[in-house]
Amino acid sequence: MGKYATVSINSSLMQYNLFDEGDYDVELGDETRVCIKCERELDLVLFPIDAYHANGDVRRRPECVDCRRSAQKQTRVLRKSAPPVPDNHHCPICLRDKDGIKGTNHPSHNSWCLDHSHNTGEFRGWLCHQCNRMLGIAKDNSDLLRRAINYLEGNNDETKTGSQ
Repeated sequence: MGKYATVSINSSLMQYNLFDEGDYDVELGDETRVCIKCERELDLVLFPIDAYHANGDVRRRPECVDCRRSAQKQTRVLRKSAPPVPDNHHCPICLRDKDGIKGTNHPSHNSWCLDHSHNTGEFRGWLCHQCNRMLGIAKDNSDLLRRAINYLEGNNDETKTGSQ
């Protein structure tokens, strides 16, 4: 008997009304992944494709379809209520302005990102793409970021003692 996971079927996933809305137990395929948001082990096909590489490899998002959709909905709602990006805005972390954040041909890297608390859902401000990703990679964990600063400044006890 294989492994099973519970998957939510909502109206946007229903094609030709083959499923009723609700939760279903589905057998997992050979390739699975754990969602970084909901921590469920799900079939790989439930993780959206993020990029195709020239060598044929496919990169998938680290969060499942349900969590991705939920995050996108939260961002859409916030964009409607967030104040506009001020003229002459500078990223509050790296201090670059609109001209300073340019550098790639990817459109999202040349505009401001809406930053919000993933715990409260509240708008925090407008960041450049790189700084927004940095906070996302650190999962908005200020303790982790403090340890990173200590490491960069040479204040890491393990670095001083030579521990590996």
